[in-house]
Amino acid sequence: MRTGLVRSGVALAAVLAGTPVTAQQTIDLPAADKAITGAAEKIFAVGKEEGQPWEVFSSVAGVAFDRAGNLYVLDRDNSRVVVFGPDGGHVRDVGSKGEGPGEFVLPMGLAVLNDDRLAVFDLGNRAVSLFDTKGAYQSMVRPDPSFGQTQQSIVAAPSGGLLVAGSQISGGPGRPPEIRDSIPLLLVAADGSNKTTVVLSEASPKPVMNVSGDANRQQVRIAPPPTFSPAVSWTPLSDGHIAASAGGSYMITLYSLDGKKTALFRRPIAQRKVTDRDKDLAKKQRRQAMESGTGAIRMQNVNGRTTVSAGGGVPPQEIERTLAAMTFAETVPVIRGLRGDRDGRLWIQRDGGPGSDDYPIDIVSVAGNYLGTIKGMRLPDAFGPDGRYAMIESDELGVQSVIVWRVPRTMLGR
Repeated sequence: MRTGLVRSGVALAAVLAGTPVTAQQTIDLPAADKAITGAAEKIFAVGKEEGQPWEVFSSVAGVAFDRAGNLYVLDRDNSRVVVFGPDGGHVRDVGSKGEGPGEFVLPMGLAVLNDDRLAVFDLGNRAVSLFDTKGAYQSMVRPDPSFGQTQQSIVAAPSGGLLVAGSQISGGPGRPPEIRDSIPLLLVAADGSNKTTVVLSEASPKPVMNVSGDANRQQVRIAPPPTFSPAVSWTPLSDGHIAASAGGSYMITLYSLDGKKTALFRRPIAQRKVTDRDKDLAKKQRRQAMESGTGAIRMQNVNGRTTVSAGGGVPPQEIERTLAAMTFAETVPVIRGLRGDRDGRLWIQRDGGPGSDDYPIDIVSVAGNYLGTIKGMRLPDAFGPDGRYAMIESDELGVQSVIVWRVPRTMLGR
């Protein structure tokens, strides 16, 4: 999942309820896999343990491309975006640590708009900063609190502007948080005008929330749903639609930006039962994440001032308590993630089988044509022009890099 595109304090949009199903087309994808052959081409890699300041990343929180193939790397803990040319050469740094215009407290997501301006979501400022094509700061927007906690990821809309994802937890000053039955997506146009919100009816199971205290001093505890509960995945497509799935069954809904459901892709792959191997792998991954602090966000309110921080390992006793308290759903979701590339393809990552962390990726055109399945790779972190994609990597020493590849020529039609 934005920019300095609307005035601060202006309500961004109202959530549309009861999105109608109008002329929805159901497309059944074939049951049998067809392997996509050929090897991806490595174009360049950036990020080193030692080197020039722009070569050393602290914690890569996101990557994106512009229309020319320039790579943008969000270096979270260094509070900057590092821009590299199509050949990997350093172009510029954007942003710095601080709370002023063009500065970041805790940047968590970035996107490059279709006019090549840069948008960065800063969780510390709870706002999105917009920069021009040369990296100069332009403006900032703070979403209305009623929209809910903005997600870390922000996404450029192919039609222009930015897509901002809210959450199932809504609320505002003086009001207790509430749990929604759906997840709202807001489109903010590049000219600053407000657009309607698309409601993803494929909401994941509700978290369990306990609120205590009064309006001036609230304590909110939110327990996540059981591990392997279906989670909502969504992505914009190059034709202007949004693809979304709750992940339980192999069903993907296509929405137009006015909220109408226009198509349903489905494939006859059934959910399977959770096994002990699945549980062991999930606990191993949770332990690794807690020990490294990956994905950890801490918020503290002192005398009305909220501070945020990221990273940092969890004490061993807390890790053991968390692992012992883990609960599990009965079945494993078929779909694990979605991405839309710039060449009219939807990448669908699906379950890899009991105890496996190798997840096949189905490639489907926006028209619903199944193109084949790739095995042995992760879902790319960002897509660029001419088949480029970027992967955020980390070696055994924790040194991070970003590798830019080009998809196999068989997928480019060459």
